[in-house]
Amino acid sequence: GPFALLPHVHDRCGLVWCVASDQAEALMQLPEEDFLRRAHHRFGDSLGPWLRIGKRSAYPLRLVRARSDTAPRSIILGNAAHAIHPVGAQGFNLGLRDVAVVAELIAAQREQNSHFDPGSPALLAAYSRWRAPDHSGTIAYSDGLARLYANPTSLAALVRHAGLLAHALIWVGAAEYRPRLASLRAAARAVAEGRRHSLAGCLISPGRDRIRIAREYQAVRGLIAAPGEVWDRRWRLTGPAEAGDEVRALGPEGLLACPDWRATKLPQHSLIATPAVWRDGRLVAAPLAGSAAGWRAEPLRPDDNFHDMLITH
Repeated sequence: GPFALLPHVHDRCGLVWCVASDQAEALMQLPEEDFLRRAHHRFGDSLGPWLRIGKRSAYPLRLVRARSDTAPRSIILGNAAHAIHPVGAQGFNLGLRDVAVVAELIAAQREQNSHFDPGSPALLAAYSRWRAPDHSGTIAYSDGLARLYANPTSLAALVRHAGLLAHALIWVGAAEYRPRLASLRAAARAVAEGRRHSLAGCLISPGRDRIRIAREYQAVRGLIAAPGEVWDRRWRLTGPAEAGDEVRALGPEGLLACPDWRATKLPQHSLIATPAVWRDGRLVAAPLAGSAAGWRAEPLRPDDNFHDMLITH
């Protein structure tokens, strides 16, 4: 079943580990050392060593949704209205959006009439109409994600890989549309077989416990922007610019001029497709390759928006 780590503060994570009902008790009774070893093996080495585990709890997972989110002079919101699978980490966010809509509706009514009735049928109906699409979409996403990752068939595995690849390719390549399904299936098969694959201007490189998706150098080698302008629809470079400076891909020649590129722990094929500053054919700065020289590379979309994109597509 699904296995997810949800980031907390101070180098801690919340762990969601879904297993069959008849396996839950045995997992709960494992000594801490054995539990950590099994969890670490399941997740891989991406986060480094697993040092200790907090209090464990287990409960049956089932989708619960109220038949109606309103009653006379009442609004049912948050977990009282919808209990969804935790693997998507969307239950709390969904509840916050419920509260935000209530507050916005009340504020709007108060602006029009200071003596309005906050429990009026019209306001309750407006809340239901506003929240219905978000409820349906988020619940379908969370429940569908859990079911998809609990399905052991090879077809389900191919769908999982293709779906996640589609979103990752859109994110890395800043494309508006996902690649065709046939192309995604071919990419998913290549990943399953451990082969590097090129698709939608991105290079997909499977590893032992992760898949790296980076921009392909051939897709960006001809892109040129001025400092401060958007490069490859994703990056903006700012720094001590001079007349004639250009933002172009780092490329193999530029990488040779970055002695500290290995400290980035990024592979060469990823780095050569990153933005760099050039002046009269000479490399000035490569912020993502360890040669900043006072320059800064700003991603136009923060990394945490990647998960939001999964929800909204």
